Amino acid sequence: AVLINVASTLNMTDVEVVAQRQGIVVRAGTATLKNVTVDATLEYLDWADDLYNPSNWGSGNEVAYGALVVGNPTVGAYLADAIVNIEGCNFTCNTADQEVASFTAALYAYKGTSYKTEVTATNTTFDGYIVNYGNTATLNGFDDDTVITALIKTSVDWANIDKFTATPNEDYYFLQVADVIAETMLAKFCGTYDGNGYKLTRDYNEGETDCLINEINGATTIK
Repeated sequence: AVLINVASTLNMTDVEVVAQRQGIVVRAGTATLKNVTVDATLEYLDWADDLYNPSNWGSGNEVAYGALVVGNPTVGAYLADAIVNIEGCNFTCNTADQEVASFTAALYAYKGTSYKTEVTATNTTFDGYIVNYGNTATLNGFDDDTVITALIKTSVDWANIDKFTATPNEDYYFLQVADVIAETMLAKFCGTYDGNGYKLTRDYNEGETDCLINEINGATTIK
């Protein structure tokens, strides 16, 4: 519905945004939102079902599903900080498609370049996941226990956990959103792994160690 991707300023007050795959996207620039309601009614697009991982993002709105998407992984494009200040807002995602619902975030933030990605929220509700991919963005006014480091949907997502947990951080929170057959063992793990009611199994070859995690690398909760 609304997208800014250059060093600019967006001010929205007392506005209702009705959207589909995304409500508001800030890839660069500064957005100030006051008393804004965003209602994203999501529909499945086969080319977009891997965009919950920012390594697959493209240009423009070729980013994750979500009511609010902030940040940028593309070096050499969108050359400005992505800053969002929110007060008295409500962000909601609706869909009848359970697969889409499983990997959709009410807020998705990612800092993938040298420019800042920062979201500050007061008196605001998010009906859905809050994802700060890799804990890379700065989120102010959020409960750390509700912020997800990464959504785990495939064996590739599982293997990518190693990129984060090599450095201990008890704030990591990984949420599984589909049944996963892991093809690799994690070298180290720390933080929280939430299976979310899905199955996680290991597909291993003869001679390989039959386990999912080789070493616990700090405070860990698995549920």
